[in-house]
Amino acid sequence: MNSKAVVKSVLVTLMATIMMGCSDEADETKSSSDFVTSAIEAHYLVEVSEANKVLYQANFINDKSSLELENGDVISVVTNNETIALEESTGAGTATYRLIRTETQSASRYFFEFTRTSQEDADGSYVKVPNGFILTSPSETDGYIPVEGKAFTIQWRELTSEVPVPDEDEEFTLIYDFICRNDSGTPSIENRSAEKVADNGSHVVNLANILGAGDYDECSKFDIVAIRSDEVNGVLDSELKSGSTVGSQIRTVEGSLDGLQLQ
Repeated sequence: MNSKAVVKSVLVTLMATIMMGCSDEADETKSSSDFVTSAIEAHYLVEVSEANKVLYQANFINDKSSLELENGDVISVVTNNETIALEESTGAGTATYRLIRTETQSASRYFFEFTRTSQEDADGSYVKVPNGFILTSPSETDGYIPVEGKAFTIQWRELTSEVPVPDEDEEFTLIYDFICRNDSGTPSIENRSAEKVADNGSHVVNLANILGAGDYDECSKFDIVAIRSDEVNGVLDSELKSGSTVGSQIRTVEGSLDGLQLQ
């Protein structure tokens, strides 16, 4: 799985949680123009990855039904003094609005404008994105070398030399995508595991906890996705009924594991 696919799968996981409440009685969206702004939930997500590549996403809901923006309703982001509309994709009764672009400057707030021709605008929303960071170990060139075949350490640091002020509203999550096997014939496993950890620059990965029971001696794939996220400090325009904001910094590293000794 390349890094683009890893990041995309993370996005799908995050937004699927939000959209789980949508009705599946009929795989059809509803028109946004049928509802006043105060009856609409807006869910905004921003993910910033390496090289300041930013993914913007928006979903709109009314009474568990996904809304398709029609009749002049538009969702845009404001970035570097530009207002850019998000692109629509629909499927399985869900309308999603996305934009991916590399920004020239990083920001802590990313602004969304929901503009309408026949109802009140909701153009005062923003997503709060945490500070960026760098994964320093392991690297794709170093390889993953478990200590005594059972554990290895993931390390990260801030982008600048400044010591950040801890934010209790932020979370740090590590996701592992892996394919593991044993030469003796133990059935291989392909799975994903995640754990929330302290955002202190270092975490020891206990492979027995991640892989579970099994006499595995190698993992042909063991990709790591590190996510620093904020789901609290964003703001939704007061014209909206409700919704959510999720801002994340995402870093990935792809690798493999040899010499496991879990039993």
